[in-house]
Amino acid sequence: MSTAGDSIRDKQQLADAMKLVRTEGAHPWDAALSRVLAVLTGCLVGLGVTYAFHATIRIEVPAVNSEAPRAPPTSRKDGEA
Repeated sequence: MSTAGDSIRDKQQLADAMKLVRTEGAHPWDAALSRVLAVLTGCLVGLGVTYAFHATIRIEVPAVNSEAPRAPPTSRKDGEA
């Protein structure tokens, strides 16, 4: 059975582990700069994945606007409707 002392020790161990994982930089703005760089990196990765997807997979969709230029009709094989 758990006692109040065990709970306090568990919390202390968790706090010690968090202190070991989180290292503070030499300047107070290091954490903010790190987050900005992480966001920019994530955006670049997302743009790269999007570009790769759109460069390899082409999906033709019909134009909704009636004034949009129309693509020439594709040739069909005999027997296809």
